[in-house]
Amino acid sequence: MTKTINDFIYHYWSALCVPAAIALTGYIWHSYTTLPYLHSLIYALSAFYSLYLAEVYFWPGGFKEFINKRVFHSPLSNMPLSEKNIFLVNAPLLLLILPVIMLLSFKHSIYWATLLPVYMFLRAALHIAGALIKKCYHSGLITSIFLLCPSSLYMMYELWKINQLSIVILLVSIVVAVVIHLGMVVFIVHTYKDELMHIMQKNMRAAQSAHYHNRRNR
Repeated sequence: MTKTINDFIYHYWSALCVPAAIALTGYIWHSYTTLPYLHSLIYALSAFYSLYLAEVYFWPGGFKEFINKRVFHSPLSNMPLSEKNIFLVNAPLLLLILPVIMLLSFKHSIYWATLLPVYMFLRAALHIAGALIKKCYHSGLITSIFLLCPSSLYMMYELWKINQLSIVILLVSIVVAVVIHLGMVVFIVHTYKDELMHIMQKNMRAAQSAHYHNRRNR
């Protein structure tokens, strides 16, 4: 039963990003007159990011297949990326890191907000670069071009206008965003090696067992 529930979560978590985006948009619409403008931009950027995740992983999806086949040239559909790995990479970021950054931006200092557009712009740029390099549609391309890139740049511009975006803060934000992406890559590669080793050991045991049974049958 637990495995079935886990499989359901791994497969459909990104579908929940659509109602999350709708809820955020509704909140902005309802509270627009009372929300500070930059806070509205943060909520809007979060809504766009939710739609981006839905395009990447749910509909039309295909990120797992793109990475496995076109980047790693893996003969296995679930390696190095599986639905479980995708969830484990994105869940801490979506459910913990981004909400904490938003809370710090609202309650402590708007400087923290710089991390959001920089991270999202970098992620969108990687999707666009992947599509250009492979010369094909890359899941997340549409929302990256029409939502994440323009909204991220606009938010950085608004922060710059009120002197909340210095070169130092921008560089720190870029470093943090790059570290987060590298962490994702390290996790994927490490998991790939572990899974590959597990499969090789399993195949070796199967071959040894078959050889043993063949000798007995003689």
